[in-house]
Amino acid sequence: MPGIEDVKNRILKKIPLETLVGEFVNLTKKAGRYAACCPFHEEKTPSFYLYDDHYHCFGCGAHGDVISFVQSHQGLGFIDALKWLANKYSIPMPELERNSRDFKEWKKNAKLGKILLEAQEYFVANLNGPQGQVAREYLLSRGFAIESWSEIGFGYAADSSQELISELQGRGYGVAELESVSLASVFQGRSYDFFRHRLTIPIRDTHGRLIAFGGRALGQQQQKYKNSRYDKSSTLFAMDKARKEMRSKFRAIVVEGYLDALKMHQYGFGETVACQGTALTRDHMRSLKSATGMVYLLFDGDQAGRNASLKLVADSLDHSELQFRVAMLPMGEDPDSFLREHGKEALDEVFSKAQELIDFAITQKLQQSHSGAIPSLINKEFVPWLSNVRDPIQRSFLIEKVSRLTGVESRLISNAVAGKEWQEEKQLEAKEPPSDEKSPQKAGQQANDDPLSMASSPLSNLAFEFFGHLFYSRPEEQIDYEVVESFLENSLEVDELWHFFAKEMIACLKKGLSPFEQDQGYWVSSQASQVIEFTSKLKQLKLAFKLNNRKKMLERLMLLDRQNKIKNTITSIKDSMVIAQSGSAEGNGEWKRLGQHFLRAHQELRRVQKELENTK
Repeated sequence: MPGIEDVKNRILKKIPLETLVGEFVNLTKKAGRYAACCPFHEEKTPSFYLYDDHYHCFGCGAHGDVISFVQSHQGLGFIDALKWLANKYSIPMPELERNSRDFKEWKKNAKLGKILLEAQEYFVANLNGPQGQVAREYLLSRGFAIESWSEIGFGYAADSSQELISELQGRGYGVAELESVSLASVFQGRSYDFFRHRLTIPIRDTHGRLIAFGGRALGQQQQKYKNSRYDKSSTLFAMDKARKEMRSKFRAIVVEGYLDALKMHQYGFGETVACQGTALTRDHMRSLKSATGMVYLLFDGDQAGRNASLKLVADSLDHSELQFRVAMLPMGEDPDSFLREHGKEALDEVFSKAQELIDFAITQKLQQSHSGAIPSLINKEFVPWLSNVRDPIQRSFLIEKVSRLTGVESRLISNAVAGKEWQEEKQLEAKEPPSDEKSPQKAGQQANDDPLSMASSPLSNLAFEFFGHLFYSRPEEQIDYEVVESFLENSLEVDELWHFFAKEMIACLKKGLSPFEQDQGYWVSSQASQVIEFTSKLKQLKLAFKLNNRKKMLERLMLLDRQNKIKNTITSIKDSMVIAQSGSAEGNGEWKRLGQHFLRAHQELRRVQKELENTK
């Protein structure tokens, strides 16, 4: 293709080989040529040499130009390697853009990228200056080695409402541009720094481009973590740094938060990435697949059940090249706290006991139900899931797994799955009109089973209040939608219909509209009678949802939900301690372990209760 060939030639002419390679290996002059220890195999004596237009390793035979170097070193395909180099060295490539509008978009994004880089310089300077002392003390308290700060790119956002805005406006950037990259917020005509009094962490895409920032609160802010807007579903934090380690260690480790990932790197687990609190997506899996075939999911002790969903298992089946294992930390521990208390060898031991994702996810579901509820669990969760697995071999394999772990005959499960499929086909036939009578469906409506056609359990009192405040929210109240979405997805226990309605309300708010001001017909979910009844009841209770600080109320309700879950956990631990204590002598060790979990849960409960007091 002429266009791609032009881009390739432009890159080869523009980028000196020694400039690129010198960023990844230590080059020294040897017999008039640059030489280094080969980055593609282990060696102690340099056998990797640079020539005018290519490199060659006399040890392993690696050979190529700047493009093939990036392909091998970063684990990228040819086109992605071109894009990686073009973005890194600001080389236009209109041949790969679909039209002139796309090229204009590329130029616009290049400018926004420059703004982020200048903001990073500002944050780093702040960290190293007098006002960055509180951030430096925090990093030391968390055990981050001083020599790692520069490499990671830690920075500090000043405790000021407009310091960064003023700095970047002085360099010729407008508030609208700053707002578009989440460096400024605009409220009632006034602009404010998006990050204030926070440790900042640069977030880069798989090519190493700076695309966003994470901010960790250093004061009494309600929101501990605050992130720029970016596509979390397609971005794994630290993937640009971890890819090489993944390839050499033949595995990847996935944790939840970026500070956990960085701490893992410091302890020698450089193959670690973070999914930033979201579930692992198909895009994440595609990115991991380019570097390794083995993925370890490292779950905190209190989040295993919520993360090991059957949907994650189903998605993983579509990436048969990847093998997933789950490593579970003790209750109350996260990677940071576990490493600081127990060290690297203890975490290696945790990985040695990792389970297959399928076994783990099914077991977690079973542990959440008593033995008498297993038939209901199979019918409600396992059968619909299995009926969606279209590959007959995969489905047969999973049915045998469920059978082995539940004790229910595989023949009975197979019959239930076959019955579910038959019912769905008959329902589809009944719903679908003759081809000449078909009419366009309402946007968002599905022809087959969807949340709108499912029976839904009533909302709990807490969930009713939370949904009510979401319904009466206004865009100007500056609610953190990411926090709300995470709570709805990972914590609040409601049926799929209510998740669907919540997503509609959040989408409405993101458009600058207030949910309660919309007509009934605005909601796709209003096709369900439960939603109609719910919104009608809310309109009768309008005065009950009138308050000055809705953001604080939503935060309080999320804390109350967390408090309730911790109390349930404490009750469960107490019951298990009684059983362990009344058992044989071997039960003493289990009783002590449960006692430690009990104390940690109580500490977490006290912390949540203190936060609740602050929201009164």
